[in-house]
Amino acid sequence: MQEQLILVLGNPVDGYTFVGPFTDQEAAVDAAVSQKQEWTIAELQPPESGHWHVNVYERDRAYGGPEEGGWWFDTGRYRPEKSVTLDRSEYSPEQANAYALAVQDRLNAESDAAGIPPVGYTQYHGGRYLVQTDDKPGADWPAERPYYS
Repeated sequence: MQEQLILVLGNPVDGYTFVGPFTDQEAAVDAAVSQKQEWTIAELQPPESGHWHVNVYERDRAYGGPEEGGWWFDTGRYRPEKSVTLDRSEYSPEQANAYALAVQDRLNAESDAAGIPPVGYTQYHGGRYLVQTDDKPGADWPAERPYYS
């Protein structure tokens, strides 16, 4: 089977858009260069397992540095104790995403009931979550601390 590549546009904060698949690196790079946002090219691979992972991340903001009067970036700490694994034979992609949305709604309702302020408020000290469906367990993000450019 021939290698397939996918163009990934965006970032975890603003969201991702996927373009492709491409059968060669040159075509993927040509498509990426015309974009005005962050991009990377990844190999399109079949799912690693027979499971959907409904990954829960506790959201926060971290201080990036003093440049331009100070800047902050979004972070996500993977919370495996709140995450769920679903069997692919029992859940379609749509059903897994619906399950993730239900988990997101429940966590938002719990945070609202507890009076937890939105992420970014000075009084925020954790307790707001992001829920995503993936084919592998989650990981903290960003993987590397961003730098000011």
